[in-house]
Amino acid sequence: MKMNPTAMAVALLCGSAVAGAALAGEYDSRVYLAPGLSYTLPDGSRDAENGGGAFFGIGKPVSEHWNIEFVARANELDLDTGSSAFNQRALMIDGLYIWNRESVLTPYGVIGAGAIRNELRGTSHNNAALNAGVGALYAIGKEGLGLRADVRYRMDLDNKSLASEDSFGDVVFNLGIVLPLGKSKSERAAATEAQPMAAPKLAAEKTVSAPVVAVAAVEAKPVVEAKPVVEAKPVIATPAPIVAATVTKVEPVAKSEPAPVVVAVIDGDKDGVPDNADQCANTSTGVKVGANGCAIDADSDGVADASDACADTRAGSKVNEKGCPITTTVALNKLQFGFGNAELDDASKKTLDAVAAELMANPGQVVEVTGHADAIGSETFNQKLSEKRAHVVSAYLAKKGVTTGSLRNKGFGEDKPVATNKTNTGRAQNRRVEMFVTNE
Repeated sequence: MKMNPTAMAVALLCGSAVAGAALAGEYDSRVYLAPGLSYTLPDGSRDAENGGGAFFGIGKPVSEHWNIEFVARANELDLDTGSSAFNQRALMIDGLYIWNRESVLTPYGVIGAGAIRNELRGTSHNNAALNAGVGALYAIGKEGLGLRADVRYRMDLDNKSLASEDSFGDVVFNLGIVLPLGKSKSERAAATEAQPMAAPKLAAEKTVSAPVVAVAAVEAKPVVEAKPVVEAKPVIATPAPIVAATVTKVEPVAKSEPAPVVVAVIDGDKDGVPDNADQCANTSTGVKVGANGCAIDADSDGVADASDACADTRAGSKVNEKGCPITTTVALNKLQFGFGNAELDDASKKTLDAVAAELMANPGQVVEVTGHADAIGSETFNQKLSEKRAHVVSAYLAKKGVTTGSLRNKGFGEDKPVATNKTNTGRAQNRRVEMFVTNE
């Protein structure tokens, strides 16, 4: 059952055609162990029967799609004649191309090179070896443990065992496990409990009028009359002016003229506006006030500038006690996505049709569309995937007539889960898009 190089190339092309349709996925950079068992169908020219063996590998993902492995292999074949055994030992360096790390079951291709030692009847030969094949990896749980199986064509460049042969082609079946070393991202992160999501209806925002400032009544202050003082002074032709001061001072007057009335001007809160003109007579010290003695509220949101953390809020915005716009979260319960994709299904489109109608019926709102992903996959991959999901939703709303200027897209990757990432159900809830309606 010898397989020539042309047959090997055909097998690889067929395997690639089947596996190439899978989506790209996780990039878990942890070193892993890959032990397992093998079964070899030897080249027909070896005059040997099928035999079992074992292998042990150490591997590491080096990119989103590629793993590199160092593998030691051993197998024993029975000869068709005689009682001697045909032993093979090999050291290989293999490259595995993983089509879609995010999927529970994903195909992969393998190609590698190394050295093989053939021992037969007390003689041995060391030769170069090549192998290539296809297989599949099945993930067991979230933490990286998995089962894998593949079939490989191994070319043994042995030109010494038989004078008529320059190489031998063996077919090797492999079954093993993948055991990552160290803790994964989800093991290091605390599990986040699922939070209830709001209903998908977008309620029109109502304008909140600025609160009415209660003005304390200003109590009339008694006029302090100065007692006449008689001094030997020349008569002053003009009457003395009324002096505004916190301390009563009596100006000298002529004997023949009545003393002027001096009013003591009181500024109880020391804001620069006398109490008799101060509509807010108990303003806190240091607060900037207007001509009426009340704290200045430049954006007219009911929160004085001195306490306003968002002093340039748009007119009519609903604000909190700090003067910042109140944001309403509208979570779309049915707007979820499958593994590694950003495609809208029919149910999601139906939901977005209703959302678009609500937004068009309530113009002027600014909507933040936020995309999210589960924790399976690299942080970079999940960030890009969440941004793509938000863009797809915004593009659909714009297509339905929503003004693009009122839509803002943002992706949060895997940073804001609403459920645990340790179960399939939780991960499905985390692959979502939410919308935030704000008056900003």
